[in-house]
Amino acid sequence: DEVIAISDHDSFLMARKIAEREGLLLGGSCGTAVAAALQVAEELSADDLVVVLTPDSGRTYLSKVFNDAWMAEFGFLTTSTGVSVGDVVEQKSTEGPALIFVNPTQSVRDAVLLMRKHGVSQLPVAKNEMPLAAAEVMGSVNELRLMEASFADDGVLDRPVEDVMSSAMPTIGVGQAIELAVELLDHATALLVLDGGRPRTVISRSDVLNFLSLDEV
Repeated sequence: DEVIAISDHDSFLMARKIAEREGLLLGGSCGTAVAAALQVAEELSADDLVVVLTPDSGRTYLSKVFNDAWMAEFGFLTTSTGVSVGDVVEQKSTEGPALIFVNPTQSVRDAVLLMRKHGVSQLPVAKNEMPLAAAEVMGSVNELRLMEASFADDGVLDRPVEDVMSSAMPTIGVGQAIELAVELLDHATALLVLDGGRPRTVISRSDVLNFLSLDEV
C-alpha cells in the first residue's frame, strides 16, 4: 500500500476545480482523493485506468470550501489583486522561527523571557507544537497586560499564562489585501496570519509600516 499526503489547501482547491470544470459538487475529502489520484496517474501510462471513490458531497461545504470569503480568511485563496498580506510576511526578517508562541501551561515569566529574546511585544497562546491548527490558538499575551498583572501581583510571574491571557489576535489570510490588514490593525496591535488554514506568523503595525515605507503600494 502507498500513502499519499495531500494538504487541506490542495484538497479544497481541487474540490472547487471539480465543481468549476466538471459541474460536480463534491466535498473536501473528494478533493483529497482526486488530488492523490492525479499524482498516481502521473506514473501510469495512457492505457491504465484509475478508479477514484468520492466519499462526500459538497453540500455541507457551501459555507466554507465554496465560500470565497472563508477560503481567503483562512489563507486558502488569494483575493488581493494588488499587494497582499503575504508580501508583508515575505519582507519580514527571517531570523528565528516564523511563528513565536507560548503554551498556556508555561509560566508568565517564560512568556516575558520569550518576548524579550525575540524582540516582540505580543505572543499568541497555543496548545501543542508546530505545525499548529488555527483552532489550537487559545488567546494572546502582550507586554502591557503582563506588566499590569505583574505590578498588581508579583506572584503572577510564576502562574500559567492561561490565567492572564487575553483574547486571541484577529486573523487574516496570507492572500488577503494589505488594505484589510491596515483596517484590522486600527483596532488591534497585531494579526495572526493564516496560510492553508494554519497559523504562519504574526504581523504587527510596525511590520506593515516598515513594508509601506520601503515599497510603493
